[in-house]
Amino acid sequence: MPAGFEFVNNNQNIIIDEKFFNYAFISKHTLTFQQAGGPVTGGFGRQAFLTVAGDRPIVAARCSKPFTVSRARPVAGGWEFGWISVNGGPGAVIGDTIEGFVFDRPPARSGPGFGLQVFGADGRVVFDSQNRYMKVVDARTLQGATPSANVNLGPGSYAQIITLPGFRWTGTQASPTADWQWACFAGVVTSNGNGYTVAQGTTGEGTYAFFGMPAPRAESAQMHIMTVDVTGY
Repeated sequence: MPAGFEFVNNNQNIIIDEKFFNYAFISKHTLTFQQAGGPVTGGFGRQAFLTVAGDRPIVAARCSKPFTVSRARPVAGGWEFGWISVNGGPGAVIGDTIEGFVFDRPPARSGPGFGLQVFGADGRVVFDSQNRYMKVVDARTLQGATPSANVNLGPGSYAQIITLPGFRWTGTQASPTADWQWACFAGVVTSNGNGYTVAQGTTGEGTYAFFGMPAPRAESAQMHIMTVDVTGY
């Protein structure tokens, strides 16, 4: 590089660079699952939502009930994140909780002592040694709209970031003029003390008015999951 700052680890991976900011731990939230609707008529799994201010926040989630991400979008005043559980059966019920760990651009910390701050060309902090940072311990891609997996990383405290959900949304009819019967199947994560599992779950099902052919369908045939060590966060 012609000018700037880089910090390289033993594997020759750049972990601090003035061109990019490191994701720092910002806050922890315990969210409650609630009854919430969806874009069409039907029964949906219980859902939990979090709105935070920030630059480009990422939220890692941990829950003993099966879940997947339902939204991550900019809204007035910040960013909204949502998670949905399985509809019925082993899914979350109203009052069950899910933990969210928010990471974002590192704030500039002030206080006594020594440390290191790195600034980008725009003058904003990209690294401040007084922050705690995201510790990614695993990242993988699972094939299929509703994959299954048992990811064992050894004993620890982990949370998952679903960067791409796996799902299949389909509709069928009992007759050519009948309402559509729809269902959404997804790969759902269940956190545990050694990592997480992934299995198929039904996040919603119901009916809506006939609007013509072809049958509605939406699918994501891969699932991307990052695991973060949140010990002490």
